[in-house]
Amino acid sequence: MSINWDSLSTFEDWAGTLHKLLATATDSIQSGDVTERVEAQKQLNDFIIQSPNAIAGELDNIAKNAINDIFKTALDEALAGISARTADLAMHVKTVKAVTSEAENRARSIRLESATRVIGTATQIIRDLNDLTTAISESEDEQELAGRIDNTLESIQALIPSVMAMRRTD
Repeated sequence: MSINWDSLSTFEDWAGTLHKLLATATDSIQSGDVTERVEAQKQLNDFIIQSPNAIAGELDNIAKNAINDIFKTALDEALAGISARTADLAMHVKTVKAVTSEAENRARSIRLESATRVIGTATQIIRDLNDLTTAISESEDEQELAGRIDNTLESIQALIPSVMAMRRTD
């Protein structure tokens, strides 16, 4: 809306112009178009700058309040948008936590299964190595192998409590 400020001379002229600007401001708020809102605020501000104080002091206050109302409308919409984003974020965080928890549970389950399998295998290896040690214990040629088997048995037996402890923490 183009206004010839020099053509306004009476209170009625200024009041009529403000009335048109307020209608434009209302339309800009209803449209939801930010550009229209900014333009409406600019025109209302121009009204304040151009209007003579002697004639339009109270009209200037109305224009200032309209500028603030446009700003508040934009602010309310922004707050509503932020509130919606906050709800979206809360839902996303909840989803991520659920997925993370499920992944952690699966990882614990996999570790538990692995630990159980290792203990079972280690137990069988200990039995088999003990059987082999018994079988070669009478042979003079296999004493070096028997020593290695004993070292291996000690290592495996030392490892089992650690694996069992890992199973209990999950």
